[in-house]
Amino acid sequence: MADAGASCRLQRIPSLFLSVSLANFALRGYNRQCVDRSMSMQETFVGRLRGACAVLPGSHVLVAVSGGADSTALLCFFCEIRETYPISVSCAHVEHGIRGAASEEDMRFVKALCEQKNVPFYGGRVDAPGYARARGCGLEEAARALRYDFLEKTAEAVGADAIALAHHRGDQAETVLLHAARGSDIRGLCAMRWRRGKLIRPLLDAEPETLRAYLRRIGQPWREDETNACEDYARNRIRRSALPALAAAYPDAQGALARLAASAQRDEDYFAKRLDELGLSAPLKLVNGACLPREKLVGLHPALAGRALVGLIERAGAALDAGDEARYAELCAKQRAFFDEHLANWVPRLCADVRAYAQTAFYRGVADITEGFLQLEDQMIGQSAQAA
Repeated sequence: MADAGASCRLQRIPSLFLSVSLANFALRGYNRQCVDRSMSMQETFVGRLRGACAVLPGSHVLVAVSGGADSTALLCFFCEIRETYPISVSCAHVEHGIRGAASEEDMRFVKALCEQKNVPFYGGRVDAPGYARARGCGLEEAARALRYDFLEKTAEAVGADAIALAHHRGDQAETVLLHAARGSDIRGLCAMRWRRGKLIRPLLDAEPETLRAYLRRIGQPWREDETNACEDYARNRIRRSALPALAAAYPDAQGALARLAASAQRDEDYFAKRLDELGLSAPLKLVNGACLPREKLVGLHPALAGRALVGLIERAGAALDAGDEARYAELCAKQRAFFDEHLANWVPRLCADVRAYAQTAFYRGVADITEGFLQLEDQMIGQSAQAA
């Protein structure tokens, strides 16, 4: 009977995968049908707001508008639905100090559009080049940090419940590829979510050309940013070269990458839930000099152990950025305790066993590299503790 049961389970495995595949195929077909039939773009937009973005009637949404096609379409969608889906809409625009007169013209364009649409306008100017020099970071990173800081402060000042961004399916595909090329883990493959905190992305499944076609149909012009054609930036190279090459071989490459992000998000949500159940997601407390009870560490899957350690490192970095030296020192102590109790407990023995029993030089090399990374992590934690 046991053998029969095992055989039955084995026979169910391909059936299960087939069922899931058929369900995904049917869902994609249904979604296409919804787009092809009478459901308007406005109805689809409202559905995304109400569902994935969790924006309720009566909410105040601050729309980030650069003046480009995507964000202009986003603002127009919000203005069109105000009568049928009662929400308050305001607009924020950031001039980054990068493109000179063209950037100033963008601000004038967005301000005029807001006057035409009867939308409150909030403009801000930042010095992205100066910020990049002072912080030693790239211009793109500097502009993004300053832009989000302005959006968050403006949303708080005007009492906005959400900040709407115009990222679409193409942006999602670019983000997945960019993170994969950088060697990101599953969290990077999650890319962008429909909602994270106050940030919402109601166009995340929209095709960029669909948005431009909509603007042409309603006679609404938009601004073009000439830096989008500059291949000095990695994202632009992916958009202009890598994605078209993928699409030539796989016509639904953008959709496939978006589905990969959605799948990664589900997996990551499960990992987060497991960490929470194990008591590893909340700020960890030192008990008798130990970061966690040993019974929680024994048998802990490396994927969960790694996430717990990354969480400690991220919280320590946030404390340091906030100038909270006491909190930073506390978190560094927790990193050291977690490292000593868990990773340093079994990884060196594993590497030694691999070197002793592996039949090829490749796996012995993997063991050497792994142990080297562990030693490097040990040194970095020690340096962090000294800095604290």
